[in-house]
Amino acid sequence: MSVSLSNKNVPDRVVAELETGSGELQHMRPIDAVNFGLLTEQQLKEYQCYATLRSPLDRWRSILGHAGINDLDSALEALKTDRHFGVIERPQYDYFSYKDKLICKPLLFKNINEELRRFAKLFDIDLPCEIPVINKNTLLNKMAPLRDYVPDELKNKFMGRFANDVRLYKKFAKKTPL
Repeated sequence: MSVSLSNKNVPDRVVAELETGSGELQHMRPIDAVNFGLLTEQQLKEYQCYATLRSPLDRWRSILGHAGINDLDSALEALKTDRHFGVIERPQYDYFSYKDKLICKPLLFKNINEELRRFAKLFDIDLPCEIPVINKNTLLNKMAPLRDYVPDELKNKFMGRFANDVRLYKKFAKKTPL
């Protein structure tokens, strides 16, 4: 059995994942949309795609904090582990690219309300309110920027693992330090 989603037949396994809140579908990459049959490669070329882009170091700090990793030794150990990226720590570049070609335009997380207003204006959409910032007052957000106190060994390992994210962020967030 399948259900219709915007005139596309979605297999039962995908519907089940939607119903159970699978992170894979909540964090869909262009390649996922093609693999699930929701979009074709031609549609990826024709449609406009947008995704949220966050400072890679700030994103990693947030991931570590939510995982309960709050010391530099454990953070370094997490980066040394060579493993398959889960949905949470998957490189952001994967959300912007298809077959290693950038196809999505960024909405910078740091200025998300400004970015959403720009997006809404582009498509003549009336935004009724600002997007609330969740976790804004957490300890993670009150800390100095990660780049100010991370040892070179950790920074170099991070920059190697997330090199595409770093390049992507530097390209689109020219005035914002990493």
